[in-house]
Formats: sequence, C-alpha cells, structure tokens
Amino acid sequence: MILEYENLPPTPFLRQVHLHCPKAASLYDYLWGKKDDQSVVKVNKDDIVFISSMESFKDNIRRLNLEGLLNYFRKGDQYIIELVEWDDLDE
Repeated sequence: MILEYENLPPTPFLRQVHLHCPKAASLYDYLWGKKDDQSVVKVNKDDIVFISSMESFKDNIRRLNLEGLLNYFRKGDQYIIELVEWDDLDE
C-alpha cells in the first residue's frame, strides 16, 4: 500500500488529534482526504451513516472543533466543514 503523504494533515495537527481526541482521528483523516481547494468538505446527512453513526459523528465533529482543527455549521441536511490549514494559523 502506497501512502499519499500530500493528502495527510500536517504532523502537529495529527499529533493533536491522536493525543486529545483519538476517537475522532478516523473522521479527521476522512475529512482531510475529501476537502476541496478551499479546505471545505460538504457532507450530506444521509452520507454520515456510511462514515459513522449520527451521534458519533456529532460528538467527533464537536471534539475536533473544540481542538481548533475545523469549523462547521449545518445547512439543511448538509454539514459544511472548513478544515484549518497552516495559513489559517497566522490570521
């Protein structure tokens, strides 16, 4: 298996997830792989069941938000998730 390192979050972000909210690590990795050029991921409510249970998704997304790794809001049946990048840390 060949890893695609350019699709991984920066090492300090990964370390933060694994130390502070390890249950959310797989969701964070999934979101990072699905982000667009603006670091935004749109997840439909119906697609969440394929990722995890709805309660688990909500809990993990809140944990990642509290860690400062992403921002999110819900619009209808869709979650709009903006991942924090290196550039965002300077602002």
